[in-house]
Amino acid sequence: MVQVDSRLFEEFWEARGKNYLAVDEESKFLLHELMTDVENHFLDIVCIPEQPPVATVDMSSWSSVIEWVNLSSIPIYFDWMEDEQQTRSPHEYFGSREKLLADVIEAVIEENLSSCSVWSVQLECCGRSLELVYNDTECWGLGHGDSVLVVEDLSKVTSHTGYFAYPDS
Repeated sequence: MVQVDSRLFEEFWEARGKNYLAVDEESKFLLHELMTDVENHFLDIVCIPEQPPVATVDMSSWSSVIEWVNLSSIPIYFDWMEDEQQTRSPHEYFGSREKLLADVIEAVIEENLSSCSVWSVQLECCGRSLELVYNDTECWGLGHGDSVLVVEDLSKVTSHTGYFAYPDS
């Protein structure tokens, strides 16, 4: 947990529930320092930016499934994407949207775990706390990171587009 002054905390407080974008070099530096100066708390969550909820997929249509998979910002490919593999409907093939999502998450993790990793830093001021949720270790490690998701409670992270809980093992 990091104690911050009230002015800075209020800036993050106003951004809760959405992404906080560091608009200047000082803000970017601060986010980077917060990330590196404290013990990061890695979450059992994967970030696939811009990936809509799996509930949007029509499980009777392969084109809907493939279109949804292709929205992933991390290129992935499955054998079932070939026409000759699609003799059964997506629902028959996967059984559920949750299984489709689990397969996609596992493929993304195998392809590039560091770019989809999610971790948080907790801020506190005057008895209130917030979580700054970072993703893409490569981006932050190279100094390109400039935004974090701000939430009051980590249980809210997966309600934001692109954040998914790791599939049950």
